[in-house]
Amino acid sequence: MKVVSMVQTKLLFVNLILSYFYVSEGDITLGLLIPFQRATATGSTFNAGKYYAAAATLAVEKFNNESGLEPGIRLEFIWNDTLCQEERALSALVYQWERRVDAFIGPACTCDKEARIAAALNVPMISFVSSKALLS
Repeated sequence: MKVVSMVQTKLLFVNLILSYFYVSEGDITLGLLIPFQRATATGSTFNAGKYYAAAATLAVEKFNNESGLEPGIRLEFIWNDTLCQEERALSALVYQWERRVDAFIGPACTCDKEARIAAALNVPMISFVSSKALLS
């Protein structure tokens, strides 16, 4: 069985975005909605955000530095710490949308309202930990 790394997963997601937008050149901005550290005040035990942020950084660097992946396209991302709080995640989503992100990655701890808003804004979203049927 082949194990897919986080970097490979993010690159796959980027390729999905490229095909969604039929982008052939220019910048693509991803919005990361993840908690950086454990949010004990909310009772959440999610604490892997710092690893996802690092993986996203590596994936973007790899994509931008390896010629031949997608010539003429440059990736960047905006990251906001959601602290596993719905209000923070919603505020971050709006902040990122105002900066014209092309897609959202996350959120980690809440997702119902965020997914509906992303859908209403016609911005693709992939939640890397949600198991909600609503998002499938």
